[in-house]
Amino acid sequence: MGKDASDHPIEYVKGIGPQRAKLFSRAGIKTIRDALYSLPYRYEDRTELKKIAQLRPGGVETVQGKIVFAN
Repeated sequence: MGKDASDHPIEYVKGIGPQRAKLFSRAGIKTIRDALYSLPYRYEDRTELKKIAQLRPGGVETVQGKIVFAN
């Protein structure tokens, strides 16, 4: 049986190449498997929508709007 594709170096993924692979390597990602199992450091829940009147300076919130006119 052949080598598992996830064990291949990340630089062989289309669009990555040797230069970008060096950046991935700094983050500890050297193989496709490493990339697949690289989980986010934190997660921001952006599903709770706020009204504009509820926003506070310095906060990170999600709002939804409708463009009614564009010039």
